[in-house]
Amino acid sequence: MKINTYKKMKYFSVIAILLILCMVSCDGKHRALESHVEKLERSNLSISFFEQDIYVPEKYTASITDTILSSGLKVNVKYYAVMDKLITVRTNDNPNVNTHYRVFESQINVFKNNELLFDDILDKSDFSDAKDTEFWKNAILQYVWLDELGSTALRIRINCSFLAPSTNTYKSYSVYFNNKGTREIQLVDAS
Repeated sequence: MKINTYKKMKYFSVIAILLILCMVSCDGKHRALESHVEKLERSNLSISFFEQDIYVPEKYTASITDTILSSGLKVNVKYYAVMDKLITVRTNDNPNVNTHYRVFESQINVFKNNELLFDDILDKSDFSDAKDTEFWKNAILQYVWLDELGSTALRIRINCSFLAPSTNTYKSYSVYFNNKGTREIQLVDAS
């Protein structure tokens, strides 16, 4: 009987040692040396699970400025986001993040004695030229403001700037409107 128990203990010891060796050798050291991309590829999670969409601005944004000039003209500048037009930028730093910039437009209304002289909308299509198509493909109307000192009773000056967020290049313009709404556009600065 003691011999039989001895044999059982011997087999149990061998099995226990083999189990301990298996557990020690499977400690996951090979996974510690994997990059994040390799771990992601090895996992069964979808890449779209890790993609992130950022919208700039997140919600509808509008800014309205009413100005009465000393000449008696009332200038209304409305700057607003067009919600269904986006420019998407993906950086090399993190290719799983998509930044969607909303396109902006500006509506210009000019009144004299409460009578509408003209109504015009400024967007990037008014400024784009064939020489710099890459800039204009990614450009966003960034700022629009009335230049009160540069405006007269016969001519209104609106300044605006465009930014291409993918390259951080910009262009600034002055737009001159006469009292009939005819406009003249001049490039002021560019990078």
